[in-house]
Amino acid sequence: AGVVAVRGRAPAGVAAVRGPVVAGVDLREGTDDVLEFAFRTAAAEGRDVRVAHAWSVRALYSYPSALPEPRMTARAEQRARQGLHEAVQPWRERFGEVGVQIRTEGEAVAPYLLEVGADAALLAVGRRLRGAPFPTRIGPVAHALLHHSPRPVAVIPHT
Repeated sequence: AGVVAVRGRAPAGVAAVRGPVVAGVDLREGTDDVLEFAFRTAAAEGRDVRVAHAWSVRALYSYPSALPEPRMTARAEQRARQGLHEAVQPWRERFGEVGVQIRTEGEAVAPYLLEVGADAALLAVGRRLRGAPFPTRIGPVAHALLHHSPRPVAVIPHT
């Protein structure tokens, strides 16, 4: 089961939102658990779903000093966008009444999700349950969102 964390009162200037449910997904980890939660929640509340994925420019290169080559980054973005569309398609068909937005960018994950989810009613992200060399309760992205997002955050375990 997932956990939804709601921080204390919203900071000044952050009004109650009618924004989307934002699903932050990692295409390498499997997306169904987070997408199912996001689509079910959005359908129940009459909201849209915004699916967001950040991919790493640094991961395209074998050494950290490389300057990003525009053709490589364009291909990486195209692959990420295609992967998101493929991951979302079954949920889009199942929840036809839910509007869907796809966002992807070559950015650091947590800051990107905070930006994409600035107007969200809820941010949902996954958490691995197995395979980490040192078992932790949550990873760095979920940790950052829980500490820095003024919006409610759902942490959904990958099964």
